[in-house]
Amino acid sequence: MKIYVSDLTTGKEVELEVEPAHRLGEVMETVINALKLPRENAYSLAFGHKEYGSQHYDKTLAEIGLRDGDRLQLIVRPAGGMLPLKRLLQRLNNEEEECRREGYEFTRINLLKENKPQKITVPTVYGSEKVSAIRRYTFNFRALGYWKQGSSITQYWDHMVDIYILRHYPYSDPDKRLGAPIRLVWLTPIFHPNIAPGVQYGGTGVVCWALLRKTLKTINLLSIVKGLEYLVQNPEPNDPLVHPPICLEAARYFKEHPPIRYDIR
Repeated sequence: MKIYVSDLTTGKEVELEVEPAHRLGEVMETVINALKLPRENAYSLAFGHKEYGSQHYDKTLAEIGLRDGDRLQLIVRPAGGMLPLKRLLQRLNNEEEECRREGYEFTRINLLKENKPQKITVPTVYGSEKVSAIRRYTFNFRALGYWKQGSSITQYWDHMVDIYILRHYPYSDPDKRLGAPIRLVWLTPIFHPNIAPGVQYGGTGVVCWALLRKTLKTINLLSIVKGLEYLVQNPEPNDPLVHPPICLEAARYFKEHPPIRYDIR
């Protein structure tokens, strides 16, 4: 059978002829050699909504559930905890192309000055926070959500969010201070327990990262936007944001009016 392994950092894809009895470690060795990757890094493969690292290398492809034509994504964790800036920017360019192929519309603003990230202020559940970001993406997408106008709750489909890319993207902060490699700011109106409306609509723009992260098999621009689509359509009223108050109101509403659940595309 044939499987495919893609590396978003370089934009390259490796086609492999394998058998179900082959072990994951054999696949990884072939990919490392084919892409001429440095040995000092740590590598894993993402498939479905799971990540398979070195602790899984002795598993067979049959045990993982791979079938003919399946595609996996290579995840590279550099020894120093961060991608070199040039490779990171190359990876982001590749991720942009992937989003365009999927039909997503977005704008990009470069936040680097003399190759240094710029400080920006973003809202969090604990108040405002200053972080160093290298790019800001503003994505437009459609998903079935809701908006409260006065006492009326109506469907709302068109959403907009800012995605700030931090220097340690796509990995968690190696110094454990900044945590997630992105920051999200919601811009449009929404009635949702886990997403606050944009500032122009009386909210803070905060998005619950903990819930969103649960839907991501790996972190890239496409999976983030698809994860946001899923979160919009699958509110979790049992774990609401406590501020602004409209999120608690939305939690009460969705407990009484459970929404139809949607799968990730």
